Amino acid sequence: MKRRTALGAGVAAIGLPWLNASTPSRTGASDLRIGEEEIAVLQATAADLDAIDQRWGGDRLWRSAKLHLSYIHYVIDHGVYAEEIGRRLHAIAGQLTTSVAWFCYDADEQTEARVYFSEALNAAMLTGDHPLATRTLSNMSRQCIDLNKPREASASPRPPSSTPRSGAPRPASARSCTSVPPRGTPVPATS
Repeated sequence: MKRRTALGAGVAAIGLPWLNASTPSRTGASDLRIGEEEIAVLQATAADLDAIDQRWGGDRLWRSAKLHLSYIHYVIDHGVYAEEIGRRLHAIAGQLTTSVAWFCYDADEQTEARVYFSEALNAAMLTGDHPLATRTLSNMSRQCIDLNKPREASASPRPPSSTPRSGAPRPASARSCTSVPPRGTPVPATS
């Protein structure tokens, strides 16, 4: 057995398909058929990255997660799949994009984090993924507060689901979370 083939098989087995020597970039896009099995691997890898973040923090994950996200975008652009699989691929990409943003935030790569947060929010708005929009807006507001930019946090757009319906009460948003200044911030006197 060739060393590269063995390494590629091992890498693919642990959920890092972009490092596999037989990835589509070498074999051609016509061979890239995406089904339930591939979706399961992509979802599991994204979930594993989030679990590692929860356990040890994401500051060391952002580069690996960006590679995984790049691979998912390659699959979306060049793969052959059914419409339902395409929706699931876009959902995985959206979730991973906001995770990459959070990992960048953890690593103090604030500019990179803002780019990925914006991309995740755009994806959520375009696909109507309200939970992703809420998660992303929450993370964006947290970043603004930590960067001592509370006005930006309070100016964040609302997720699509928070648009008031006729007579319905407006749900809480990122704006209401920032009405209390961070600890140590002097509170202006009221007259």
